[in-house]
Amino acid sequence: DSLSIAYRADQNNLFEFELFTTPPTRQDPVKVSGNVFPNNGDVTEFSWSPGSSRIAYLSNQQLAGIFKLFTSLPRGSDDPDLISEGISVQDFAWAPDEVDEIIAYSTEERIFTAPSDGGCSPQQVTPDPIINQDISDFSWAPNSSRIAYRADQRSDDVIELFAVEPDGNDDLRISGDLTTGGDVTDFVWSPDSRFVAYRANQDNVAIFELYVTTPDDSSNDTKVSGIPMVGDVEPFFEWSPDSTRVAYRANQRTTNAIELFTSTPDGQENDRVSGDLISGGNVEEFNWAPDNSGIGYIADQENNEVFELF
Repeated sequence: DSLSIAYRADQNNLFEFELFTTPPTRQDPVKVSGNVFPNNGDVTEFSWSPGSSRIAYLSNQQLAGIFKLFTSLPRGSDDPDLISEGISVQDFAWAPDEVDEIIAYSTEERIFTAPSDGGCSPQQVTPDPIINQDISDFSWAPNSSRIAYRADQRSDDVIELFAVEPDGNDDLRISGDLTTGGDVTDFVWSPDSRFVAYRANQDNVAIFELYVTTPDDSSNDTKVSGIPMVGDVEPFFEWSPDSTRVAYRANQRTTNAIELFTSTPDGQENDRVSGDLISGGNVEEFNWAPDNSGIGYIADQENNEVFELF
């Protein structure tokens, strides 16, 4: 809501990083993290809730070797609320919905959801782990309906893509069958929450391609990158604001030439949208226009190692 700025600093004690907030118009800092004992704890990460009612942070302020998730009011409280239980938290994220302000967090093996004030026990939303299972990463759907995550949930060291409801119901594998040695490496939700695009060496262990799937298993995964591929789809890819296309970089047509492409979610339309590259040229970065009118990209399209904006 722009009423406060949060920052992390060793302001009170050297090398002891705590969390503070201050109004943006005057110097009035208040420590909002809990008591951090000297040489024993730090605040490492923090994030405002969508409605700005609380700020969440990770800290080992209770035990030196365990990072737990806490939330605090914008101007602090006598005792911040402890959200997580047990072992260290690896990552956390607020649900985009401003009404409920639910927070999700992951440990090495599980994902949980919890209310922002710690008023009840966290809800485990992923299955109990098999031997050596790991949660790689997770992301909320833009409408807060589901959480997508990567994990070797079914077989050790085979990373697949799953989606689950915030209460733990309807946990589904949404990526396709992987060839031996294959893994899902990256994924991104469409803005309308209807699709998830993911990168995997699903069909050929030597080539990473782009696929689109649905989070509720309403349709099968679809390969949307060009066929046949001469190289790899690069890790970063992005949906258009209206969710009608996904853009990605790949050496799809020419070996060692990374060009920019877009595809529809069903894979029926696949277009190269960058210009003809000079020999040795590559598209380095790109970004959709917010109004869906086009894509800007950086490339050494006309002169090698001279990167320009198109």
